[in-house]
Amino acid sequence: MLEPDSGFGLMAVALPLIGVGNAFTTFTSLNVILSILPESHTGAGTALTRTLQQLAASLGVAILGSVLSSGYRSELANHVTALPGRLKDVAEGSVAGATLIAGGLPGPLRTAVLHAPRALTSSGWPTCCGWAPASWSQGRF
Repeated sequence: MLEPDSGFGLMAVALPLIGVGNAFTTFTSLNVILSILPESHTGAGTALTRTLQQLAASLGVAILGSVLSSGYRSELANHVTALPGRLKDVAEGSVAGATLIAGGLPGPLRTAVLHAPRALTSSGWPTCCGWAPASWSQGRF
């Protein structure tokens, strides 16, 4: 569905929809949780649900960031095999590092190294966007 040169149009549509859906489900689940508690415990219930939200958000960022990082490194690995060890490490470390290194590379290799982060859009993001809702729907988080 996404290709490296697709642009950000689909993501610009999908991310607000995900945000709105998240807002509705969060509001509903908080109301359900707090309606079950007696009034004397609503403060503690609110504190607990906020703590759990923060914990889930932190874990979500960490896990999905790891998935994206893994996708980036695997996509880039084929393109940087000809580079010396230190340059390879810098390129694999971040998109900024790969862009910096690509500036001094010959034409075809430069294009391949610059193309890898775009390819991540078509490989890593769909994995994250498909994996996360599936996990949520199965009650894993």
